[in-house]
Amino acid sequence: MGGWLGQGLADLAAILDPACFVVGGGVSEAGDLLIDPARAAFERALTGRGHRPYAEIKVAQLGQDAGIVGAADLARQTTAPQTTAPSSPSSGPPGPGAFMRSTSTTNPATKAATAQNTANPDSDQCAAVATTR
Repeated sequence: MGGWLGQGLADLAAILDPACFVVGGGVSEAGDLLIDPARAAFERALTGRGHRPYAEIKVAQLGQDAGIVGAADLARQTTAPQTTAPSSPSSGPPGPGAFMRSTSTTNPATKAATAQNTANPDSDQCAAVATTR
């Protein structure tokens, strides 16, 4: 199982090039019994391993409860429903390379990000990613 996890993380690293992977949920309960073989398999399977840094593989501090605690924190921080709309309403659903802009103005951080996205409509990156409940 650790070898398969390491292979999967190496495949993700080839696509996303992250600095760190955090393993949570039930998998994290296995601890070093699973993580050590995953690290070894990751290092063997990583493409371009001589030319890119190795992503660190860590176990989530909250272990099995990481997902539920994160969801609860997100729900606690949300003060009003936030909506998203495609960057061009008449063009239909967003296609590859498109991004969503937040239309909520109740959250000051979202309001600032929306203003920044509106000021830079041709930018490839959003100033903020809208969240849903």
